[in-house]
Amino acid sequence: MPIQKILVYPNPFLNQKTQPVDHIENVDIQTLIDDMIETMLEYGGVGLAANQIGIDKSIIVYDQTEGKTDTRVLINPEITEKSTSMQKSKEGCLCIPGLFIPINRYTKIKVKGYTREGIKIDLEAETQLANILQHEIDHLNGILFVDRLSKIQRQVFRKRLRRIKKF
Repeated sequence: MPIQKILVYPNPFLNQKTQPVDHIENVDIQTLIDDMIETMLEYGGVGLAANQIGIDKSIIVYDQTEGKTDTRVLINPEITEKSTSMQKSKEGCLCIPGLFIPINRYTKIKVKGYTREGIKIDLEAETQLANILQHEIDHLNGILFVDRLSKIQRQVFRKRLRRIKKF
């Protein structure tokens, strides 16, 4: 299973909405999932969306465990409910290496989707897992975490990005 190259901001492909997966059992989809897991682990991420590696499919992989021992897959995920409470936490992205910025996210969400076996699931997520899922589902909708920044935060982001790109 080859490790894939991660697209880097501001690649325009990252701003495109992905297409739903119709045939989960397809061997190409299963191979893609394996490649995504290996790529996420190689780069030390807690989540990865297919479009981050240039694939126009609605698939995310994620693992919030310390040793990355519980990697999960969600196909065609959708957020179905959001809490009214928000939380702020520092987020980073494999597409924007070296940059971490505080982002507001819903504290609790409900998500529906499919496992890699094609089983329909509904799950509830809170705190860190809620952040991870919102971040990755945003990717599938062509939204990067920097798109959620306030005007002032965007100015700071641009300055930091210029400094990072100099190295």
